[in-house]
Amino acid sequence: MKTNKSFDNIEDFLDDLFTPPKTLMERVNIFFRRLNSNIRGIWKSVVYAWQRVSRGWDDSVVYDIGYHLEEMMPIWLRELKKRAVGVPFNYFPPDLVLGEEEDADFEFARQEWYSDIDIVITGFEANKKRDDADFEWETIDDLHAKEKEFQATFEIGMKKLIDIWDTLWW
Repeated sequence: MKTNKSFDNIEDFLDDLFTPPKTLMERVNIFFRRLNSNIRGIWKSVVYAWQRVSRGWDDSVVYDIGYHLEEMMPIWLRELKKRAVGVPFNYFPPDLVLGEEEDADFEFARQEWYSDIDIVITGFEANKKRDDADFEWETIDDLHAKEKEFQATFEIGMKKLIDIWDTLWW
């Protein structure tokens, strides 16, 4: 069995790569490599599930934290909007006296806060679309324009996230 192969061109390499196994030993070798890979995959799934149960996150999150945040932050922020029972006080007019707020003041403040949260959600979703290339484009210029648009939306969302960071713990 050859261990070191050299190829003159890519076509020869691909032909060799996709040539079905000929001997029984090659077939047995492929079978056990696939079995080993499947067992490792199943084992990792079990380990990750246990990590999520025991500590709330698994090791796969740290492989790309940004991608995990792009996926989870919109979900978490929408849930915050559903469950929030109050509004951060800095969303009320500055001249308002505590205890004298009207329902209209409360509703206005709530809408302002929700609007800011929606900007952050839009920023994360735009970045995820860009990273996943989940959009239509015709030309390279169109692609670059969309990427710049997503980047700008993401930057606006991150600036707003920094602005409202202390208000997200309601």
